Amino acid sequence: MKIGSSIFAALLALPALGVLSGCATEETPPPETTAQTTTASDTTETASLPAPDEKAPAQPATAPAVPEEPVPALETLQGLDSVAVTALLGQPQFQRVDNPAELWQYRKNGCVLDLFLYPATNGALAVDHLETRHFKDSENDAQSCFAAIVRAARKTS
Repeated sequence: MKIGSSIFAALLALPALGVLSGCATEETPPPETTAQTTTASDTTETASLPAPDEKAPAQPATAPAVPEEPVPALETLQGLDSVAVTALLGQPQFQRVDNPAELWQYRKNGCVLDLFLYPATNGALAVDHLETRHFKDSENDAQSCFAAIVRAARKTS
């Protein structure tokens, strides 16, 4: 039993020796664990980021491409009242009153759109007849002429 008790006593003495040896050496404070402490992996990550006072290269600001609103068919003007025509095309560049009718003329890049408005059954003026002509283009594509006028009206409104 003496051997067992001596081993037991030696095991109890080990922690005491550790405490005593800690007292014998100069105590150093534990390392701080703040944001300023960096490790090798931190250094490689932050090396690619610009310093706070450095400006990152400016990226050009580009607006996303907005799809252009489709232009209605020229024939859809037929029967439209004067309020709807003005909402679509704006005010005409030329207007002539020949009672009971009115001629409204729109022009854009050599393209001319003539609208002949007559009183409808409700008394309001509505498109009864229309014509297009193009002074610069001999093909006189009526729809592309109308589309140019619609797009010009959209830009100004």
